[in-house]
Amino acid sequence: MKCSKYLICALFAFAAATVFAEKATLDSVCTSIAAHKVTTGSFVQEKTNGKSKRVLKSNGTFILSQEGVGLSTVKPLKTFQGITQTSLIQTNPDGSRSVIDVSNNQMYKSIAQIIVSLFNGDRSELEKNFSIQFTADDSSWQMSLTPKDKTIASSVGTITLGGSSLTGKTSIDTLVIDNASGGKVAYTFSEQKYKEVLSDAEKALFAKK
Repeated sequence: MKCSKYLICALFAFAAATVFAEKATLDSVCTSIAAHKVTTGSFVQEKTNGKSKRVLKSNGTFILSQEGVGLSTVKPLKTFQGITQTSLIQTNPDGSRSVIDVSNNQMYKSIAQIIVSLFNGDRSELEKNFSIQFTADDSSWQMSLTPKDKTIASSVGTITLGGSSLTGKTSIDTLVIDNASGGKVAYTFSEQKYKEVLSDAEKALFAKK
């Protein structure tokens, strides 16, 4: 009986070691991110001014999808900011809404496409637009992206993403954007949930009209 018990324990230990021994790779992270058609959850944003070092904090909910990326801020003010590959969308605290078509503005279009590809795990698009540094251990990963385009690099220094990769499941938990001016915007994501399609209410947030 003891022998059987030890054998079972050994098998579980071996299985656990096998699961956690495989470190995340750039390919596995991109593939896992792309596999989630829609990710929702909560976020905390901390924006640091480059000169005064003053930190402004806000929080709310987020949507990462193939249709676009959206942030619904709850505090300090209720707003929505959305980015698709062709549009920038803003809903203000008073309920007024603006949609800027960026399809004819190459700079904004490039930024919008990069952001969408970033959260869709499009490796070829990322490698086209960034120099990439990737590191990982048994439970987490980090990806640092430096823009190749000089125009974008003049405002964005480095974009750093980090997340967990336990039991083969990858999540994006942090995002830090270091501005060329010395400031930065840091996001912490939590309570991630995954689904196949956007709800009607979520689709309406990304609507062009």
